[in-house]
Amino acid sequence: MDNAALFNGCMINHEVIFNANMNELRPLSGDGECVSLNAPTARCLLLLLQNSGKVISRDEFLAAVWETRGVVVSQNTFYQNISLLRKSLLKAGLSADIIITVRQKGFSVAPDTLIIPLSDEECENMNRATLTHYQNNKVADVTAESKGHSDDHVVIPLTESLAIQGNELIENKVEIPEKQSERLQVTFKMPTWLIALIVVMIVIN
Repeated sequence: MDNAALFNGCMINHEVIFNANMNELRPLSGDGECVSLNAPTARCLLLLLQNSGKVISRDEFLAAVWETRGVVVSQNTFYQNISLLRKSLLKAGLSADIIITVRQKGFSVAPDTLIIPLSDEECENMNRATLTHYQNNKVADVTAESKGHSDDHVVIPLTESLAIQGNELIENKVEIPEKQSERLQVTFKMPTWLIALIVVMIVIN
């Protein structure tokens, strides 16, 4: 189909790996289990995922999945494959049905479905352990980055601030004795005429 995203495997909602080369659904979380799909059912799923956001009609399914291979099937066979596909996705570990029936038009993938295309190698190697390791590494990277920003913006200015405050305290300690000395000098330096006046008053009395 036009504008379809071409891939042979993908991760669905971080819960299930779909490997179209192996016709396999593999769980990444929860209590899901590996499910082997028959070839037509796997092709139905691949057609839906590659055309996420579009409504695929019954005739388009029949043409892409069967008729291109010279096979003619009944409508009943087609609907049985869609029903089997829904059950298989839930069995593999999806927490919700992602296939939406659009009345009188066809089927499409739910709009909130997260589809991440994977290479053939990623499809083979991705499992619960590798997904957990990947997620833990992301958390560790974010934590280290946050700590680095904290060291840069908190510790260094605090050190500089303490040094500045220490210098100010030293300067203040030096100034205080000088001011006190000045006050003492002003207090005990009496004018000569005032001393003479006091002596005269004492003599008169």
